Amino acid sequence: MSKSGYEIRSDILALAKEYLDQQTKLNMEYSKRMLEAGNNTLVQVVQNMPKPYTLDEMLEIAERMYTFVGKK
Repeated sequence: MSKSGYEIRSDILALAKEYLDQQTKLNMEYSKRMLEAGNNTLVQVVQNMPKPYTLDEMLEIAERMYTFVGKK
């Protein structure tokens, strides 16, 4: 059974969220390792911490994924 357009868009939105969640997790881990290695001070780590992604950023990623999927 094929998926409706709504289901496809919903799946792609979930993929975009997973992608951004993973990017945030990796950036946080990198910041933590830099602090532990002594390469950055706590102030530098806090200043360079990744900011939470916005809904607009998530929608932009989802739109790019949807465009890719929609190509023939």
